[in-house]
Amino acid sequence: MNKTQLVEAVAAEANLSKKDAEAAVKATFAAIEGALVKGDKVQLIGFGTFETRVRGERTGKNPRTGETVKIAGRLVAVYYPLVHVIFFSGFNSLRISSKLIFLYKIAFNRFS
Repeated sequence: MNKTQLVEAVAAEANLSKKDAEAAVKATFAAIEGALVKGDKVQLIGFGTFETRVRGERTGKNPRTGETVKIAGRLVAVYYPLVHVIFFSGFNSLRISSKLIFLYKIAFNRFS
């Protein structure tokens, strides 16, 4: 789903015009981004958590020359989905342990 599709889905679900839905989606993203820039953690109950993390300095290679270069540390945004968001996504590109899947199935009776 891209941003345009998200706006259309929000407009349909909330009975809003596409213009109003686009404004709501932009405002939501701006609020999350603003909180992360300030260093706050954003917890959306039922969805997941956004927060910032310091990525340490590391060494890399210049692909053209093969020369080793230092890559400076930086602040990155990370998203931690709630377990049920992971499970409803179909496990497509996520690496989840079988123990976690089993515990989820026990907790939510999802043995189908």
